[in-house]
Amino acid sequence: MSLISTYEKFAKINTEFIAFIEKAIKEDFKNFTEEQMKMNLKIALKNYEDLKFESDEIVAANDEEKNNLNDLKYLIMSGLFLVSDLNHFYNINEYERFKMRGINYINNSRRGKSF
Repeated sequence: MSLISTYEKFAKINTEFIAFIEKAIKEDFKNFTEEQMKMNLKIALKNYEDLKFESDEIVAANDEEKNNLNDLKYLIMSGLFLVSDLNHFYNINEYERFKMRGINYINNSRRGKSF
């Protein structure tokens, strides 16, 4: 896989996951069953894990590509940590912590896009 195609996959997965988080938070989890929440979190975890393994296979051709690859790996790991945290908070019924963590990630993601 190439760096560009892996980044494009990340962008799509991340955008879809952010939309899910926003909807869950906005609706105070009321429009999702517990099973749906857990399944969405499980799918997101698998998606980010697959991206991590895919990014590990990429060989950078030069310093610029190496820097871009490192940035991509950072973004993927950030997504992995997010899913892990949200899954944990949801499973222990810490819904306010889920919301805070989700909103923090969303705001940081949007802040990065404005530059």
